[in-house]
Amino acid sequence: MNTITVKSVSADEVRLRFEGTSGGLSVEGENTSVQGSCINGRCRDEGEMSLTTGTPGRINKIRLRLVKADFSRAVLVLTPE
Repeated sequence: MNTITVKSVSADEVRLRFEGTSGGLSVEGENTSVQGSCINGRCRDEGEMSLTTGTPGRINKIRLRLVKADFSRAVLVLTPE
């Protein structure tokens, strides 16, 4: 995985955007989507997922857990598997 970006934060949810090498993403979580794309021969996977305090997620071997969120910030815990 190359990047994880916070796309949006609400009162009880955070939406993440991520990208990595083509065929290299294994993802679990709520409202998850992953798609591949190639531009000028360079291929990559990208996607999005939602985290809530009750539903953690995983991207490859990184577990993601939302501790708390409001409309201006979120506290995420990332731990290796």
